[in-house]
Amino acid sequence: GPAGSGKSLVLAGRAVELAKAGKRVLVVTYNITLINYLLDLAVQYAQSGKVRREITALNFHHWCQRVAFLAGRTDEYDSIWQGTSEDDDPSYILDTVLPGAAVGWAGELGDEDRWDAVLVDEGQDFKPLWWTALRAALPVDGSGEGMIVADRQQNIYGNQAWTDSEMSGAGFRGRWAVLERTYRMSPALCRLASDFVERYLPEA
Repeated sequence: GPAGSGKSLVLAGRAVELAKAGKRVLVVTYNITLINYLLDLAVQYAQSGKVRREITALNFHHWCQRVAFLAGRTDEYDSIWQGTSEDDDPSYILDTVLPGAAVGWAGELGDEDRWDAVLVDEGQDFKPLWWTALRAALPVDGSGEGMIVADRQQNIYGNQAWTDSEMSGAGFRGRWAVLERTYRMSPALCRLASDFVERYLPEA
């Protein structure tokens, strides 16, 4: 199969299978640079370039802007930014104010503007409120599908791992499924890396 991390391959494959079934698929990341990477994985999985047109792939904050437009709330989106000053904490706006508004905007979407499936890559970078907003864009009849893939070892933004109650409140049940091996490196290289960690970084 194509090179890449196992979780991203799983997500790309699921996105393709849903798109093949005629579902409206939304793939979301925090890091905007991952969008083309995920779409490339989807193309390789599908063996067809047309899948790029069948999957909507956005970074989270661009999705907030898109959903405001779809809900006819661009004035509210603009006012969030126009009402800020240099003294305001931009991370508070991005992490809390904007996603909080997006929950309401997504809830106002018509059926034609909703997604049948929302798939999140690099979920360790996401906050529960962000998923609440994305989940509000699924069909109101509860027929939608949600999927989050994450790698706690790559939590470069220092976000807290979701608690069990947060996971339950987000609509997920049971344990996370775990990939038991890496798809990024060969088994021989994995053994060498593990040996290095055990010898020189035991606290890790």
